Amino acid sequence: MNERDALFSPRSIERDDAVLAAAVGEVLGLALPEPCTPGVAANVRILSGHLATMRAASETPAQEQTR
Repeated sequence: MNERDALFSPRSIERDDAVLAAAVGEVLGLALPEPCTPGVAANVRILSGHLATMRAASETPAQEQTR
């Protein structure tokens, strides 16, 4: 698992908002302002759900997706 994928793992998204936002900033190479912390953490959690859905869909055979 690469560093970016690790951000969206179930274990990662359960971390404290500040720790999660700091990890995002590290991957992006940015210093995120403290007021952005809750929003960054919330968005990572939302995106992790979308990522899990897309990964599950990609594992489904194409003919089952058209039903």
